[in-house]
Amino acid sequence: MFEPDRSLTEPVIWIQRLLIFDEHAPGVEPRRDVPFRRGLNIIATEIPGPEVTVPVGHDVGKTLLTRLIRYCLGEPTYAKTAVRAAIEREFPEGVVIAEIFVGGELWTVLRPLVLERRSKSTAWRGTDWKGVAHGATESTYSQFLERLEQLTALKFAGLMLPGQKRKPVWRDVLAWLSRDQHCAYRDPLEWRSPWAESGSSELNAEDASLVVRMAMDLADEDEGELIQRRKSLIEKKREEVKQYRENKTALEQQRTFLLAHLKVGQELLDGDLFGSTAVRELEQEIAEAKADIDGLPRTSGLLQLAKVRKSAAKAVRSTQAAIRLRTKDRKNEETQLDRNRTATGDDLLEQLGDLASGCPASYSECPLYEENEQVRERELYRAALVESSTRRLAELDQSLAQLREQIRPERVQLKKSRSAHHELALTVKKELRSKRQVLARLEAIHSAAEAYAPAREELHKLGRAIKRIQKRLDTLKTQQREFAERNTKKLRRLNESIQAVQRRILGRDAAPSLRIGINRLTFTGNNEEPAPGEGMATSATLSLDLGCLRASLTGLGFLPRLLIHDSPRGGDLEAHLYAQLFQLAIDLERAFDPVPFQYILATTTHPPDELLKPPYLKLMLDARDPDKLLLKKRF
Repeated sequence: MFEPDRSLTEPVIWIQRLLIFDEHAPGVEPRRDVPFRRGLNIIATEIPGPEVTVPVGHDVGKTLLTRLIRYCLGEPTYAKTAVRAAIEREFPEGVVIAEIFVGGELWTVLRPLVLERRSKSTAWRGTDWKGVAHGATESTYSQFLERLEQLTALKFAGLMLPGQKRKPVWRDVLAWLSRDQHCAYRDPLEWRSPWAESGSSELNAEDASLVVRMAMDLADEDEGELIQRRKSLIEKKREEVKQYRENKTALEQQRTFLLAHLKVGQELLDGDLFGSTAVRELEQEIAEAKADIDGLPRTSGLLQLAKVRKSAAKAVRSTQAAIRLRTKDRKNEETQLDRNRTATGDDLLEQLGDLASGCPASYSECPLYEENEQVRERELYRAALVESSTRRLAELDQSLAQLREQIRPERVQLKKSRSAHHELALTVKKELRSKRQVLARLEAIHSAAEAYAPAREELHKLGRAIKRIQKRLDTLKTQQREFAERNTKKLRRLNESIQAVQRRILGRDAAPSLRIGINRLTFTGNNEEPAPGEGMATSATLSLDLGCLRASLTGLGFLPRLLIHDSPRGGDLEAHLYAQLFQLAIDLERAFDPVPFQYILATTTHPPDELLKPPYLKLMLDARDPDKLLLKKRF
């Protein structure tokens, strides 16, 4: 039974007129002027005759008209990029103006068709578009949007959308009330297609469900806080479970490794004494392995061979130094011999003078310096010097021969000691590598053994933490069910409206209902029926929208009682059933005077003939006639 709320006198938000201008200037007439009314408003296309073979109702501007309404109501854009670019080129100074009643007060909104000029969006309060043309005092477009927020989203501002991680806004409500035609009405909770480039948030099912519940007064701030807490716990549990699985995998790998290398049973490995016992034994083995590695150079004889090699090298170096010294002396002596053999008389006298300086006799008494004896004595001295140098060279040659004979066996000994040391060093190096590999394996086992018990305890902690989170989630789930039970009466009223609409559309007693789950609102039908086709999916979507509108007319919820549907007929929703939408809207109108809702429906499928005329028909479009295109041009 439909019991209208007689206190409702007009929609909270409704569109009185939409105008499109080539430019906003005095004396410029609108390119298109579309008046609207409270109640049902139809945007239709011409009925093609049997002889017509070209499209009549497509690409005429139905979707663009609904998008322009949404644009005036706050959406960032009004068409896809390619279409919008063509419109901007054709109308560089173009504007769209809408007269919109908000909370019983008239606002006139102007928005440029060129998006780069969106900052010039303006709103006038308390005047129509003609008053705007005569210089009425303007407000700001942001003030207009603030007013929309106050009458819609701010009524449930204490709630948060879990998926978006933000508070709901007016555009979230607008997205539901003016569904995107490109979503094809295939799901009651799918409102915006990314392909349409609307600029509005694409809410997930959980967030969209919460918007519906908030608008229909089926959620409150306490539940919103509960939803946020539960969402946070679910995310935390997801992270903890992920960490638990990673830790468990790592622990299993450790377990397999230790079982393979320690040769212990599973019981000992998982026992409390495993850690201290295994680690202690491994530490002893590691200490022994390190000592063995450190002592190997000594026990292998490598150090002794190094000493022998060093001693042999030292002997060779000593003999080499002596040979170098003797060779240098011999060279000096040869040089001196050559000098003596070729020296002049004065050079010999000088040398003789040097020699005489060591003589005990005085210079004048020395017989060698008597004038008549000088020549003879110089020659005798030269001979003496040559003989001395010759003798010295012979001694040096003998010494060098002895040293060269001496160094030969020393070099042999050095070569042998080096070879022996090198061979032993290679053997020791190979043995060290093997022993270090053993040590590395022992250290790896030790590390795994030392970490095993703490890792097992950490895994137990994670398991306990997950159980605690799940326990809290179960508690919140119970609390949320309690919240849902508080709204049982309201939900029953809403379901009655949805079922009434569904019966009207399908012509039978289907049993659709809304089910408020923990994460989302679910629209269900008869569980015995097969999965719905496209037409039934459309029926479910329309039943939700019109059911909520109908329920709001009984005083339920905060719906602004504005509904905009762009081509809502599904591919296999039969025409005579689709026609029931129009009749339902007329019946809701007739229950009120004045009418407190507005339903704008753009359709290619024709409504009943009696509705294809005023006051219901607001615009008839035809693809064959440029004057009957929305912008009188094709884009």
